[in-house]
Amino acid sequence: MAELFHGGRADRFWVLCVFLFGQSGLVHEHVGFALTAGGLSDVAAQLPGGPLTDAVRRKRLLVAIGILMTAASAILLALWPNFPIVLVAEILHGATGGIIGPTSAR
Repeated sequence: MAELFHGGRADRFWVLCVFLFGQSGLVHEHVGFALTAGGLSDVAAQLPGGPLTDAVRRKRLLVAIGILMTAASAILLALWPNFPIVLVAEILHGATGGIIGPTSAR
């Protein structure tokens, strides 16, 4: 499940987001800004994600937290497709990469 959003299939998620956001009436600039913010939060989360993974003994707990963050992001995107919520959801989704990426690499 986690690899659907943070692995080789992540490109499909972005295409789905662009399509759904366009259908919900968001302008292209807002969609691009939200997706960029999500990507930047993914990059920013990688730096503390590695040491966090090394410090925590319960790796499955981190994976569970990452999956819950991804689920929360998807719920926010589905229920409230307006720009501020989409922006928060994308940043939350991106930050999940700092948890799931280093944890699944072990």
